[in-house]
Amino acid sequence: MLKCFKVSISIAAVLGLMFLFMACGGSSSGGGSVTYSGSTDPAVADSTNATFLAEGAFGILQGGFPLAGPFVTPPPGIIITSLSAKPLVVYAETTTVTIALPPEAVYHGADYDDFYGTGSLDLNGDLTLHLGTYSAGADTWEIAYAEMDGSIVFDNFRVDDGPAVTGRVTVPFAQFQFSGEALFEMSSMSIPDDPGFPIWQLLQMTFTNITVSDGGESWSLGEGDWEMEVLFDSYVSLDINSMTVKYQGDTYKLEDTNLYVESGEVVPLAVGSYTDYTISGIDAENGTFYHPELGVIYFSGYVYEENPPGDIIEGELNFYDAANEGISQFFIYFGYDEAYNGGEGATVYELNMDTEEYYEIGYFIDGTFIKDPSAPPVIG
Repeated sequence: MLKCFKVSISIAAVLGLMFLFMACGGSSSGGGSVTYSGSTDPAVADSTNATFLAEGAFGILQGGFPLAGPFVTPPPGIIITSLSAKPLVVYAETTTVTIALPPEAVYHGADYDDFYGTGSLDLNGDLTLHLGTYSAGADTWEIAYAEMDGSIVFDNFRVDDGPAVTGRVTVPFAQFQFSGEALFEMSSMSIPDDPGFPIWQLLQMTFTNITVSDGGESWSLGEGDWEMEVLFDSYVSLDINSMTVKYQGDTYKLEDTNLYVESGEVVPLAVGSYTDYTISGIDAENGTFYHPELGVIYFSGYVYEENPPGDIIEGELNFYDAANEGISQFFIYFGYDEAYNGGEGATVYELNMDTEEYYEIGYFIDGTFIKDPSAPPVIG
């Protein structure tokens, strides 16, 4: 089961949105495309399998985070100003040019962390530059923003002490601004100086087999069709049209699912950070999760995480019959128990079945629902 995924997400004032990922237990790998061949029948949830469906649906969302990380986390030292806050620039002339991405368009893991960062991320294809100049006829133009059409190759790319990513994604379209002073020279049809790193705004990706590994553990991503919108210091909206995750020999699938993430400081004390995750369908209320043995179920909801303590402290996930979308099968409330295990604290959950008379309470730890009748109740 995909029951050992855990994630912590925060938007820092300077570094923007950062995805960190940690998995536990088992490993899986293999060549070829990662495709789903499991059950496509509507899942029938009951007291014996509801938590497995919930663990899988929540876990597969987190399984793709390492692939998203480089595009929502600029290297340290880059100061991000929200694009909406930038003053409008009026140019005397505007134009566009298309060039091949230069060979130096490469991220290095060490750019993020000299100790942990490894590998590379190589951008290939065409770059369309939207230019403006303050004086008519000038040779040097300012790059307002750029668009990309091509591919990105990950080669054991690791940020900080997170997992390493290997594989190729196709990029039908991406839009970004540069973090530094970005100029274009018409006479040489080139970017004469280092413009800094891309500050991504919109990114479409497709992929068939991406390997994510951490020590002796690994999992694979396939059937990928994503669109990600990023506004630093504000939000990330990830449309997962399709994605499979192969983990411990089993393959799970998501379709038509949106993950919307907002973060900020805890107020009024401002002693930590919070992250809101909202899960829904792309064009509907619910996303779609495929479990290889149990079948298909619709789901939606939200979770609210604070750091400290670094855990989910409230939230609700709802699961619906895939044959009759409006019919609820079960729902789960989340809360927080500060007294758990001698004061270390833990996320507490309540499972309520709609298909039968069943109620369960326990703790949600490292992505796993652990039944414990002594857990405190959650007010949903």
